[in-house]
Amino acid sequence: MPSTITQSASSPYQRVDPLLVSDENRYAYTALNCESPISRLVYLYGPSGVGKTHLVRHCLKEALQNRDDLEYLETSPDDIIDKLSPEKRKTPTSDSNIGADRCCQLLVVHDVHQLQSRFYAQSCLISAIDTTLQYGGCVAVTSLKPPGELRQVHPKLISRFHGGICAAVGMPSADSRATLIQHFAQQLQLPLRKQVVQFLAAELPISPGELRGAVTQLDLASRSSKRTISVEDARRFIQTDWKPKRSTLTQIARQVARHFDVSVTELRSHKRLRGMVLPRQCAMFLSRELTGLNYQKIASFFGREHHSTVVHACDRFRQKLAGDPQLGHQIRQICQALRAPIPEDL
Repeated sequence: MPSTITQSASSPYQRVDPLLVSDENRYAYTALNCESPISRLVYLYGPSGVGKTHLVRHCLKEALQNRDDLEYLETSPDDIIDKLSPEKRKTPTSDSNIGADRCCQLLVVHDVHQLQSRFYAQSCLISAIDTTLQYGGCVAVTSLKPPGELRQVHPKLISRFHGGICAAVGMPSADSRATLIQHFAQQLQLPLRKQVVQFLAAELPISPGELRGAVTQLDLASRSSKRTISVEDARRFIQTDWKPKRSTLTQIARQVARHFDVSVTELRSHKRLRGMVLPRQCAMFLSRELTGLNYQKIASFFGREHHSTVVHACDRFRQKLAGDPQLGHQIRQICQALRAPIPEDL
């Protein structure tokens, strides 16, 4: 079960909310706080909204409380060239406390998956990572994807990521969701009965960020009606305001194509390219799971004449899922991007 870690309000990150340490982020939290040499670079990855940025900023807040002279820099792909190019690192920036001509002791880089195909920015980041580690500093990186799934990224940068600790931050379990709902409700001073919390946790298999949004909406509903939220109120809320709409074949194809860095045209083509087998099987599998359409309609959408092609693709993909936990993680990422329910066999 998750446990709450609270902080005082003495650091520049005093507005960072208390962190809930759960089974889904415990390994990442431990890695960020470990003093082992290998943990000087920690690469966090997971779907959007699971709390990677919150986790890193919370740990930065803890570090600043222990060392108020800590020199740090927090950046993102859009700012890397401006902040981390060799000529820029000689000048202090307004949003860090790094002195001129000095190396930061803690480098934080968010959303490195956005560096794909941005090769000069990648070279700047490689140089900054090497310099930070060389002088005994630490590096924390966040991404939607594990290093091995990054496309058009320099092998040296992938090697740097694999050389540290790669820690997944997953979607919360039902127990973790219940704790998160209680936590967010307490922050808003929203009274929720245990039965309501359990119902919401079971019916909303979504990220912590989305759970916060759902609880905020329930708080507004409670205040406007001037009464406590009941299970029936929660059920009505989910059915009318929160229940995800069924995805279309086009939406699924677009999201799968975006995830695997291919085009929708390639997904629907007859070309038997080796690199297209897995994305196409994934698209057909999710089309069947998320739309409920029959195999023939899915086959027609993907330019196939016979429904047996889709049946075979789905069977092969299920076999791959059974032996590859990382593939299941990718499916959960795609489903979350679609705001679609995650297939039960995952």
